Amino acid sequence: MKVCQKCGCENNDESKFCKRCGGKLEERVSEDFTQEMGAGWCPRCGAARMQGQQFCTSCGYPFSGGEGGMGGQAEPPADKAEKRAPKKRRWIIPVMIILVLVIAGIDIFLYREEIAGFFGGSAGENAETEEDGRGAGDEPVAEEPGAETPAEEPGTEPMAEEPEPAAEEQERSFTYAVYLGDFTWEEARRQCEALGGQLATIYSQEEMTAIEQALAQSGIGPSTATGQYRYFWIGGTRMNNPEGDYYYWIDDTANPPANLNGGDPDIYAAWGTDSPSFMWNNNGTIYNEDCMVLGYDEGQGRWIWNDVANDPYGLNGWAGTSRMGYICQFEN
Repeated sequence: MKVCQKCGCENNDESKFCKRCGGKLEERVSEDFTQEMGAGWCPRCGAARMQGQQFCTSCGYPFSGGEGGMGGQAEPPADKAEKRAPKKRRWIIPVMIILVLVIAGIDIFLYREEIAGFFGGSAGENAETEEDGRGAGDEPVAEEPGAETPAEEPGTEPMAEEPEPAAEEQERSFTYAVYLGDFTWEEARRQCEALGGQLATIYSQEEMTAIEQALAQSGIGPSTATGQYRYFWIGGTRMNNPEGDYYYWIDDTANPPANLNGGDPDIYAAWGTDSPSFMWNNNGTIYNEDCMVLGYDEGQGRWIWNDVANDPYGLNGWAGTSRMGYICQFEN
């Protein structure tokens, strides 16, 4: 039988053309010839196969060493073999993950300052603080050889720094001087400043006692003070107070200054009964009382604060009576 090389149809050995497709049939090589040459023939198209030949030269059929004669298992040619499925590239995912991590690390390094600032402080400042616990402008502190840093006990918190005391809480030390004269409060203030001091301000009982001793050393005790109704200007007023209508010390630098009107147990005060009154009714004429004086109250048996008008001489006709004076303080 002859097999058509084009369509694979079997034809009689005498046929020269295929009965199905009309293609020309090649002559079949005799079995004696193939045995003699140690070859065979193609089982598909019947074409002769030489020894060692792995594929049919006519139809591309692969010879596998069984049917059709000699040879071992052979792969089909590229144009005849079935297309193989592409191999899975499993290495792609790990490589992509590594690339993403590398890029993220580079971004964090380049923008570390902005990232640290977003979470509350620059990386440089935090690193510097953690290293030595000092500010940018501090000098480095040399550690003593062999010195060990005490370990912080677990559960303990660093002690907060105590705030600096206010002006009135800071240590104060003054020398006091007593002057007699017919002056208004503002005149007495200018006289003290001209002498290098200021009208006395009293923030504690200790300062009050020191002023009482200065009065006694000047020969002004309770008897002379009450006998002549003497009052001494001190540095308290409610004039020109932008924070409100209350008395304050002229050297109080707090903002706002402490309210001396009384009622606050943390603020020292030595007002007399019904003081401050803020006004004086002189036979139906009302006068504002804006300035503080120190005088002795015989009924209470102590030196007290009182508020009077800025010009008691003009109001009461005290001029030339030496009923007024002032107390200056000078820093030691």
